[in-house]
Parts: sequence; C-alpha cells; structure tokens
Amino acid sequence: MPLHKPKAESTLVQFALDVRVVARGSGRGRSGAASVVVRDLTLPVPVVVRMPAPLVRHIHRDPSRHGGLHDPDGRLASS
Repeated sequence: MPLHKPKAESTLVQFALDVRVVARGSGRGRSGAASVVVRDLTLPVPVVVRMPAPLVRHIHRDPSRHGGLHDPDGRLASS
C-alpha cells in the first residue's frame, strides 16, 4: 500500500506506553494443567506517533481526560 500524504494538518504526539503481556501454557508442565502468566510493564522511552491535529485537539478538549494530556507549547490552542 503506498504511503499517502495527510490531507489534514498533523502533529506529533508523545505517549508513555503501558504494555500487558499474557502467556498461556498448553498444560505440558508437571501437573498437566494449563497455566497463564501476566506481566505489566511501561516502556522506558516514550512512543511518538503522528496524528491528525483535529483529532488531537478533540482528545485534548475531552473533559474526561482533563489533566491527562498536556500541551506545554500551546500548539493545540488554535482552531
């Protein structure tokens, strides 16, 4: 699939990424029972993603996310 140039203004968004890894065993251990192991971790380096600016503005204005998103340079204040 060819890469398409975005038609709307876009911006880079930085996220801290939490990952949950789930491993399921098929019961080949001593007991023969299936097992599940779960590990939660946060990546040590933030993830940067390019997103359409109108969508980021909408997310930034969402009252349920108040305090969760920051725009220190004020780049999303317009529009």
